[in-house]
Amino acid sequence: MQALFDSPRGRRVEIRMPLSEFLASRLMEKRARAALCTPGELVVGYLPVDCAVLDCEELALALAEACEAATEFSVSHIRLDGRDLRYAQRRLPELSGSTGPAAA
Repeated sequence: MQALFDSPRGRRVEIRMPLSEFLASRLMEKRARAALCTPGELVVGYLPVDCAVLDCEELALALAEACEAATEFSVSHIRLDGRDLRYAQRRLPELSGSTGPAAA
């Protein structure tokens, strides 16, 4: 996963890491703890639809929106490689039945 994050204070940060590592990051752990769920459940809670029905491009856009909502940062230029997409398509649907936060 590669993405640019703009914090509420105007700081821009570029990250490059697998989606699985991003979900295990301190940022996501902290946000998920506040929402009383796991990082995966947090992101799934913000997906607009079931990610199993999305093609690769739609999934990348939906994940960008979900990450933005979950982190309260502005996310742009998100790019998922094949490994990230396979991970998301395999792992995130398992969480869709969990009790994560409801999307606003």
